[in-house]
This record gives sequence, C-alpha cells and structure tokens, in this order.
Amino acid sequence: MLADLLNAFGLNVAIWLWCAAALLLFFFARNNRRRVVAALLFLSAFWISGTSPFARLVMRPLETTYRTPSIASLQRDGIKRVVVLTGGGYLQIGELSAAALPHASTFRFLAGIELCARLASDCEIIFSGSAGSSNVKVKAASTMEDLGRALAPQMRMVSEANSNSTLEHPQNVKRFVGDAPFVLITSAYHMPRAMLVFQRAGLNAIPYPVDFYTHDTIVWNDLIPFPQNWETLNLALHEYVGILFYTFGQ
Repeated sequence: MLADLLNAFGLNVAIWLWCAAALLLFFFARNNRRRVVAALLFLSAFWISGTSPFARLVMRPLETTYRTPSIASLQRDGIKRVVVLTGGGYLQIGELSAAALPHASTFRFLAGIELCARLASDCEIIFSGSAGSSNVKVKAASTMEDLGRALAPQMRMVSEANSNSTLEHPQNVKRFVGDAPFVLITSAYHMPRAMLVFQRAGLNAIPYPVDFYTHDTIVWNDLIPFPQNWETLNLALHEYVGILFYTFGQ
C-alpha cells in the first residue's frame, strides 16, 4: 500500500504539476474572490482531465465502434488474408527489428501474426505503412516483415512501406487483396478512421480492433491524475480530428 501511495503521489509528475499550478494561481488570486473561483475551476478541470475515468469516457466511443469478430466466424467465412496497419516506428539500432517498433506497432504486429497463424495454414499477412510523412526514412512495414520472417518463417507475408498516412493505406493495399474480404488489424481507437477510408475505397475490410486503452474496472488511484491519461486523451483527440477531416475535408 505504501508503494502504491508513493507511486500515486510522490512519483507522479501530474501531482507535482497540479501542486505547482495551485501555488501559483492562489498566489496571484489572493484577496480576489473572482480569481479564486477561477483558480478553483481551473484546478478542478486540471485534476479531472488527468484521471482514468475521464480519459476512458473520451476514448470509449472510438474503441467500441467495432467489435472483434471470433476466429471461428472468420474461418467459416474462409478469410485467409490479414492486413496490419503500422503504428509508427523508429530507426533500427542494433540487430533486433523489435527495437524499432513502438507500442502501437508492437501490439498490431503480434495480433496479426497470432491471428494469421490461427486462421489457416495458408493465411497471408500484409503489413502496410511507414512511420508517417514526418519520418519517411523509417519503413515500419518492412521492419514488421523482417521480424515476422524471423519469428514465423513458414508464414506467407508481404509488406508495403509507401503509406505515410491512414488515407494512403487502401490504395497501396488494394493490389494485394483486390476485391476479396480480409481482416484489418489496427488499434481499437484508430479503427473508425481506418474503416472510413477503406470502405470509401471500396475494399472489403473486416475490422479486428486490438490494443485497447479502456477497461471497466475502477480502483482508487484511477481518480488521481496521471500523465498517461493525458496521452490517452491526446490519442483520442487526434482520431476525432482525423475522422472529421476525412469526412468533411476530403
């Protein structure tokens, strides 16, 4: 319990930032009732925005848009292709390809390899994407293919690393899948935007969301702000803006 309290308060940069903000605000707001009220409102919003329940509230609509289909249902439909969208990447340092994959890419890669292995012995996996237009030198899909061949050399796999954004994935994946149905794997929060562009392109994608940020259990320290909850909010905001842009700006 002592370790939990230390982690929640003493080793939590969000708490230190909140306390610093409180000291500064009340120093400048002293003897001014309106400023004190404004400071209290700001500090309350600051605290709530960093809690897990608030982050889940914002993220949940994205992650619950699509349900994960059962493997048995995919097998009954004869699905034997899996498309994995990259979630960024780094320049490889050393000999291990795994070191070049960040959180999202690692989750999607592992899910794609496992799902394809479970679907059928002749399942084919297609890795798609680079690390984004700001880092075009990093070919994340190629890294995934290299790692996949090292871990599952018997599996059929290809990659395309020319897609620098979600919008570009469908046009680069189409040559591999044609009009046939395939499983689309990406992080659950990213799936609504990905499905939007794949459906618009006329591809027969079956959503298979992975890498979930939300869950139903609540413990006492979920009510304390943590930096990772702001990261979740940032991911969600990025997706909402992206969906709006792809819906009305294209």
